Amino acid sequence: MTGLKAKQPITLRAKFTDHKNQVWESFATFIADDKGSVDVSNAVPIYGSYVKADAMGLFWSMLPVGANNPESVGVVWTTLDPTIIKLTAEAADKTLATVEVKRQRILEDKVKRQSVRTDGIVGTLFYPTTPGKYPTVITLGGSEGGLGESRARLLASRGYTAFALAYFGFETLPKELVELPLEYFAKAIAWLKTQPSVNPDQIVVMGTSKGGELALLLSATYPQDIKGTIAYVPSAVVYRGLYSGQTNRSSWTLGGKPVPFLGFAYTPECIALANKKPPVYNCVYGKALENVAAVATASIAVEKINGPVLLLSGTDDQVWPSAQFSEMVMARLKAKNFAFTYEHLRYEGAGHFIGVPFLPSNQTQTADLVGGGTAEANGTASADSYIKVLDFLKKQIK
Repeated sequence: MTGLKAKQPITLRAKFTDHKNQVWESFATFIADDKGSVDVSNAVPIYGSYVKADAMGLFWSMLPVGANNPESVGVVWTTLDPTIIKLTAEAADKTLATVEVKRQRILEDKVKRQSVRTDGIVGTLFYPTTPGKYPTVITLGGSEGGLGESRARLLASRGYTAFALAYFGFETLPKELVELPLEYFAKAIAWLKTQPSVNPDQIVVMGTSKGGELALLLSATYPQDIKGTIAYVPSAVVYRGLYSGQTNRSSWTLGGKPVPFLGFAYTPECIALANKKPPVYNCVYGKALENVAAVATASIAVEKINGPVLLLSGTDDQVWPSAQFSEMVMARLKAKNFAFTYEHLRYEGAGHFIGVPFLPSNQTQTADLVGGGTAEANGTASADSYIKVLDFLKKQIK
């Protein structure tokens, strides 16, 4: 903001409506400098929806207007349509200026979208409109299932081919995450290699949460096909599947046999936390690590990965201890003299929901689970990790 009076109080507001017609709003009040200017990249709000100097504070600190439990409300942005964010400057209850910012989900003039339903493979392929063979990223969601396209859209808009691959809980795919054959993913990779926009020697897998576990497992199982791994809030071991049955069964199979796995810890403390509303699952996963022999059997052989590895975690992850898991991966890679670059981005105070940058990061839980962290920590982790993932892809995938 410029053209203000010296030391004039000024309030900046941001407002938009998501695809569920939920209105989101943030604000911050500043004191103009001696020249009558406010630069939000270094100006500290005297009060508002965020409290530190932050150029994008108005974006991540938005809250759902009228929500009784804002920490449980997530922004809904399901279509490819852009969202319009209105910025307003106010002083003495008068509007001084407004501007609208168009937030795009995809660069439609530079990216094509292809729905994939072939030979049992279900996903969406995004690729640059300019013909060529591009480094390619397979994106995998977590225990929510379905087909999530957000990360793939963003990566394609940055010049990559990106394949959002569904693997359960969607259309013709298995309804639950239990004993899913890894051969499904091998078949998807084989199909992907035939696509004209894909460089078959530059395929990276990126997974989040349970998809992070899967990303590490796939990279270790199919090193001839995967040349880089990015794992958001992952596990270092294969855990039991997520399904309605009571008997212990693995999440994955290979060659028709269950992949060795670690079961949950059903101690009174862990059961009490898992029975809360919403549940806290960190204990049933973390406490299970005390079974040293079972951990050794279920640990993912990450040293077999044939390319650089990037891990991202939050220290307040309440779904499972992703920071501890990531350190386990790092220690194993070091002990095995891993030949490629490996790095762990550990975000202090962040929880499980490290996502798309510069969207409201208020949600720290859902009806199904507690994710942990704070809006500020999760927003910082989402923004910082996105830039570093792009840097990782640019520098390491060759």
